[in-house]
Amino acid sequence: MKLPGILLLTALTVASCGGQDRNVSGTAEQANAIYLHADSLLRSGNVAEGHAGIQKALDIYSSLPGCEKRQSLCLYQLAIEYFNQRDTAALAGILEQMKALADGNPSDKSIAYDYYSVLSSKYTAGFEDNPDDEKLRDRMMETMKAAAAAMECIPAEEWSRYQIEPVWAWYNIAVAYDLYYHPPVTDSISKYLAKADEVRFYPGQDARGEMETFISIEDLRAWQKYYEGDYAGAKASMDSVLSVIAKVEELSPNTVITERGEAYSFYVEMYSSMGQYRKALEYQQLLEENNRRRYDVERLRELHDVSERYQNEKKQAEIDRLQTLSRWRLWLILGLILILGALVLAYVLYRKTAEQKLYEAALEAENRTAEARAGNLILERLRADIGSLPPTNPYREEALKALSVADLGKQAERIFALAEKPVSNMDRKYLYCLLAGLDAKQIGGLFNIETESVYTVRYRLRRKFPKGVLPV
Repeated sequence: MKLPGILLLTALTVASCGGQDRNVSGTAEQANAIYLHADSLLRSGNVAEGHAGIQKALDIYSSLPGCEKRQSLCLYQLAIEYFNQRDTAALAGILEQMKALADGNPSDKSIAYDYYSVLSSKYTAGFEDNPDDEKLRDRMMETMKAAAAAMECIPAEEWSRYQIEPVWAWYNIAVAYDLYYHPPVTDSISKYLAKADEVRFYPGQDARGEMETFISIEDLRAWQKYYEGDYAGAKASMDSVLSVIAKVEELSPNTVITERGEAYSFYVEMYSSMGQYRKALEYQQLLEENNRRRYDVERLRELHDVSERYQNEKKQAEIDRLQTLSRWRLWLILGLILILGALVLAYVLYRKTAEQKLYEAALEAENRTAEARAGNLILERLRADIGSLPPTNPYREEALKALSVADLGKQAERIFALAEKPVSNMDRKYLYCLLAGLDAKQIGGLFNIETESVYTVRYRLRRKFPKGVLPV
């Protein structure tokens, strides 16, 4: 599921000066090259040089007539970096320039779209930090709607050029009415889901994207119907979600395990509220089985990565060594290497299998012990899992440090005690990471899942606690 906020900030492609695609020369061509190189630097993680390159391209575009679109593009890129760094002062300066550019070019709605997209993301982040500020929430909603209105004025054939996915502009507004209003505003959710349906198919979208879009829209529609007491309609919508999830799994197995788990969680909550506890238990069991499958997939992926890196390193080392050996020694050493590789792989498989069994045994033990002890076991297991990640994982050390705070377990258990709905073991893993201060990108990097999926999990977790209890 996609959410408002930082997910609105996606890089755009270069448009030509004057608003039309044509060949350019001189300083405009030079600025194009500088921008594209800077963009590649930013994508590779070289923020300082990439930032300087974007600023240099902006200076050149600003000196040329008819390059307002490109100026907006550069400002948009700078806004992304300042937003991600939470540099509010610098972001405010960029927003002033974007507003001036939009006011000076009222007929160019792509420039207005850039400005309102950044502004709505700023307000969204501010409101998430201050969830009781209703004025800030209203500004967030106004700017999200303004961005969507500007998007509607951009010709459909230009959406792919600017990497605009119009369905998410309306969908994000519907999610905001669900997430940020208590109780959720069901008529507004319905209204903006209908708008999202109207533009669900747009130029450049592939079949996989169509199915993922359907899953997100229909999932939220199921919740809307559930809020309204239309349990039959809610079930029909979520059944459709599971049907499409099955089709996605045929194309790309194990990529929608999180979405399937969210669907099962929905059924658990709906049937529990209806008093049909047998059905709720059935889906709870399916949810737990899905969580185990997800854990297995993550472990198998780690095992495959470790084995592949090991084999690649050994292969290169042997190529260098075999060049100096005679034929009979070559075959002897090659045989030894294959045996050694098989033994190492068998050892890795053994270790992974043992870890899986230990983990399952720990889960069973947690079901038999007191709630506080269960939380401590999960926290320790989480630390151990993260500690076993390869040292090359960019989030490993930071996560271990964050999760090593002495009173984290006690703080978490105090919060868990306030839950209004059952908190599963998988919920606890994510909650510990969130309470430790890890952001969605870091958590996604640790669990090898998409950042959007982490936002979805956090969104569902908030439903299990009273408003304002979770500090994330």
